[in-house]
Amino acid sequence: AYWQPPDWSEPFNAFVPKYQLGSTFPHYRAALLLHELAADHGLSHVHNISRSETIAFHLWRSAGKVYVLLGNLETGEFGDSRTPRTVEIRLSKTQLELTDADYQLQRVNFPDEIGLPPQTENSDWLIFNVSVPPEQSMVFRLDVVRKS
Repeated sequence: AYWQPPDWSEPFNAFVPKYQLGSTFPHYRAALLLHELAADHGLSHVHNISRSETIAFHLWRSAGKVYVLLGNLETGEFGDSRTPRTVEIRLSKTQLELTDADYQLQRVNFPDEIGLPPQTENSDWLIFNVSVPPEQSMVFRLDVVRKS
């Protein structure tokens, strides 16, 4: 839900005191407030973000399709990309102008992989729990499930 901020100095420079490296807390707090405001206003967001599990979340529309990017790439004070992340994303049906259909998240670079259906849904949200492997990113396209 947020990128861990870059260090403002050289962390391995013995002449720079550790207290000058900065803190992730302001970035975490800003991300938390943005996602809470998004939820309050019916916009897509990450639900219950965790300071100890930094993750990137991006949502966009291109050529009439909705895309989601999740990234587990950060290391440092609180984020350690060497461990997997599981994140709950809530996609707003109203914001994304979704019709009454069955949807799934489909990995863009693995089109033959089985799509990820929502864990749950209601009239407002498609709710997905997505596990992101260590040091990986995932790009999904929101697809309508074709009935066979």
